[in-house]
Amino acid sequence: MLHKHFTQRFNNFSKDQKDIVQAGVELFYHWKYENAKPHEKSKDKYRNFAEKGGSYQDKQKLFSDNLIKQAMSAAYLPDGLEFSQSVMMQHPTVKFAMFAIISEIIDVVIPETVLDNFYQFAEVRNGTWGDSFVFNVPNNDMFVVSKFTDGIRKGNRQRLVGTDVILNPVMREVTIGEDLYRVIAGKVNWGDWVNRVAKAIETQITIDIYSSIFSSYSSLGTAYKQSGAFSQGSFNNLTQLVEAANHGASAVAFGTKIALSKVVPDNQYLTFGLGQEYNTAGYLGNFQGTGLFKFDQRVTPNTDTLAISDQYLLIVATAVEKLVKIAFEGETMISQTDSNSSADNSIDYTVKKKWDTKIITSAKYGMYQLA
Repeated sequence: MLHKHFTQRFNNFSKDQKDIVQAGVELFYHWKYENAKPHEKSKDKYRNFAEKGGSYQDKQKLFSDNLIKQAMSAAYLPDGLEFSQSVMMQHPTVKFAMFAIISEIIDVVIPETVLDNFYQFAEVRNGTWGDSFVFNVPNNDMFVVSKFTDGIRKGNRQRLVGTDVILNPVMREVTIGEDLYRVIAGKVNWGDWVNRVAKAIETQITIDIYSSIFSSYSSLGTAYKQSGAFSQGSFNNLTQLVEAANHGASAVAFGTKIALSKVVPDNQYLTFGLGQEYNTAGYLGNFQGTGLFKFDQRVTPNTDTLAISDQYLLIVATAVEKLVKIAFEGETMISQTDSNSSADNSIDYTVKKKWDTKIITSAKYGMYQLA
């Protein structure tokens, strides 16, 4: 089993409920596999889920049928009723159970979707309603070795005290319209539906995180920021400082494809041996010992504007405290409108999720603002 983010309440589900949630998660994984580009890591990550159990269409139909069956069972509607399915689908408990299952699936896949993009420098926590998300930031200073005269029992006493920072999740929502008849007929592509919701939330979290990181440039100490046209000397000085300040942990650099494309040697003839790599990816994977990693670009929702700045390189140390903290409070909630309230019998589904994110770390990091 690939996923590790089943909630505590999942343990209280019946076997049939657990099976349908599991099937929904695996349907999502299959969709991710089929829609991933050949070079994307998700192609290998989800391969096993796509190569067993039949085609995506077969799984989609089976999941839709079982979802409706499980929802009707939760409403204590027995099999074989002579009422039409469209009538029984209007039962409030049927609708409640149906989207309780979908909510559980979303709660499984969202943390994993977020971690896929931020595992290098983000820590994700999940909590129940009313939980406090307190992160302790240890003091990163070093003890000072001082001289003292013979005959004195000890030098000055030192204590490095950390601080606590609290994340306060805020409710966000995504509203999606769907045709009632497609839900009844089992024609809703639930793998795509869940992916769209997860992608919308992951995109907003991505924008929030990068905006916070890049906005912190002005507050960095002078030694931890560089600006201007790329210079290998300035870049190496900055990576070396980040490594030393984090007690020898290796430094790596993150940036968009455009930002990373500017990381080239001062003497252009040195790039000849790296020309194929540079031309294939659009940037180098390693520059003079420092690993370079690409931020996946995003578009501000419903615009044609790129959301992540191409102006910055983020320099962080590996194997130290994560730079960013993300907290999810409570479970996903889904509400729906009544199909009778719209002229075309469509339904609006509003998915609500509560989260917060901040830069919370004692680790030292640097940024290079490129001209």
